[in-house]
Amino acid sequence: MVQEDPERYITLVIENKNDVFDEYIIALFRGVANSKKLKDVSSGFLEKMILSFEHKYKLSIASYICEIIKRRSDIQWGTDILNILVDLATNFQHTALNQDKELDTFEKILTKSLNCVYGYVSSAIGELISANKDLFSFFKNSIVSLINGENIVVQFSALSILFPALEIDKEWATENILLLLESNNKFGGFFEIKDFLIILYPSYGEQVLSIILDLYNSEDKHVVKVGSAAICELYIRENKFVTIIENVNLMEKVQAETIFDMAKLYLKEDKFNSIAKKVILTIMVNRPDLNLSISSIFKNKYIDINRDKDFLFEVIKLDLSKMTIYSFVRYLQRENISLVECKDIIFAICHQLIENPEKYNNFYHVEDELYKLIVGLYDEVLGSQKDELKLVREECLKVWDLMFEKNIGTTRVLSRELMNL
Repeated sequence: MVQEDPERYITLVIENKNDVFDEYIIALFRGVANSKKLKDVSSGFLEKMILSFEHKYKLSIASYICEIIKRRSDIQWGTDILNILVDLATNFQHTALNQDKELDTFEKILTKSLNCVYGYVSSAIGELISANKDLFSFFKNSIVSLINGENIVVQFSALSILFPALEIDKEWATENILLLLESNNKFGGFFEIKDFLIILYPSYGEQVLSIILDLYNSEDKHVVKVGSAAICELYIRENKFVTIIENVNLMEKVQAETIFDMAKLYLKEDKFNSIAKKVILTIMVNRPDLNLSISSIFKNKYIDINRDKDFLFEVIKLDLSKMTIYSFVRYLQRENISLVECKDIIFAICHQLIENPEKYNNFYHVEDELYKLIVGLYDEVLGSQKDELKLVREECLKVWDLMFEKNIGTTRVLSRELMNL
């Protein structure tokens, strides 16, 4: 009810504040904080509500106060309201129980931060300084208090302010983010850390490389992914971490998989295409135990058939899965690519299926797609008098016969129908 008409209930509760049960006060703040109509409530109403109850109920309603202020960062809040955030950031850290030993993963730290007062207040301050840079100096001492907090979750929460602060005092914010990362590598799981470190590398060189290596070797899988992705990017862009990339057999599963996935993203960039292909092939050849898939490169348009034809020939042979073949076929159809351009890849896939029928005996629907490709390729070269295309036509007929002989694709359906006559 409060969410539907917040101003009415704010007025009603304030007028009867001496007679309203505590539970209703808390319910009022919760309803206002979550109301879709919060933008319509005047700043005067909100300030009066907060100042009427914050002294008595501060800890019980702190998260709701922070959420209201955060969602209404467009308001020029009075000093009394801003001082509530300062007080929460500097004087309520004792509410962060000393559970450092229990907070042994990034996910636990993040969850704790998102659901505690210091997480809410940091988010609110971060939003306010983004909307009004002049407030940065007002909150600077509070931010320092969070950075130097007595609990790792308090320190982690400071990152929600430090990243917006990069737009205001870049050097100060950068140094403090790096300080936090060096103090605890689990902070490396924070949402923007990887991109932040990549951008920072030209200016902070060895310090950034050291932090990334620490993330890569973390015991936390989420953090390892951040470090692995950063290592791949700096190898591709700056030729750093060469020893790590060249020794893929020494990588943990999550490290190799993350580097593989990051390298795929660079396929679409001409400048880095060749080295990205080298990384992908190196991992696929040396780590067959990982069952890596390249199907996504077709869905996300990372491939240029003219530029990457030889690469596709190699990787499809290494990852001849149903999803890869299906994605490749759909890619050819979607991009309207001449089948003659891909003839070697098509024939290689067909021959692999023909020569290993037991290995691929569950590829029925995919086989049918390949069968159609062979027919389409045959039609594309039919009537041509060029010797090269005559050879393609002959190969199509040979593959067609072999598929029929091995009972593959559409020929399997025809055979079964004949047997049932």
